[in-house]
Amino acid sequence: MGTTALRQTSKSRDFFLVLFFCLIGILARLILIGQVPYGLNQDEASAGYEAWSILNYGIDRHGISYPVHLIAWGSGQNIAYSWFCMPFIALFGLSEFTVRFPMALIGCVSVVLFYFFLDNVTPLPNHRKYVLFGMLLFAICPWHIMKSRWGLESNLFPDLILWGSFCLSIFCRKHSGGAGYLYAAFVIFGFSAYSYGTSYRYHPYHYASTAQTLLCRVPPGHHKFGRGRHASIPKRRLLR
Repeated sequence: MGTTALRQTSKSRDFFLVLFFCLIGILARLILIGQVPYGLNQDEASAGYEAWSILNYGIDRHGISYPVHLIAWGSGQNIAYSWFCMPFIALFGLSEFTVRFPMALIGCVSVVLFYFFLDNVTPLPNHRKYVLFGMLLFAICPWHIMKSRWGLESNLFPDLILWGSFCLSIFCRKHSGGAGYLYAAFVIFGFSAYSYGTSYRYHPYHYASTAQTLLCRVPPGHHKFGRGRHASIPKRRLLR
């Protein structure tokens, strides 16, 4: 068998492994999502009711019109997950399923994006096997499976950070025309501040390390990503 045929066989095998791992991860996060875990956590119920109330009446249960942060039980609750719930509540009504399904769907998207993110940032020779192994671990990770099956607003934060990091990794690989991915990354990072209060402590360190990485990867004179300036950014892998 020739070298070309071996490479084609290896690519086909990797493709089917990726599909298989994705299927495992998606099934683990979606099966019986409205029934397991049994019953709603009080914060799940609160986020779902607030989403229903704002969707139907434009106010939360405390009478505040279109809030950007919820009072909930009195200690506050982040609103981003309630926004994600609204389309599903509008389509299917308020239920355990519509409160939990958005988080499960977000978790399934993260399983797929994690593969591409690892592929972008893994600098090792013959890195495909490490990427596949990392994806398998992520697909069956008990923490992420449980996080994805539990519709708590704070559980949204790690996925948004992953999505933003994925966009950033694409930007760092593209030879030209990649500024849109940089902007998308920081829009997602900014939106994540509405998902978890602890993000306000996390983001300053994250932005500082991200800025340092970008400045080290972009040649002098091209730190401003205005029109035409990003066209000469070299194609490099993040973290290499």
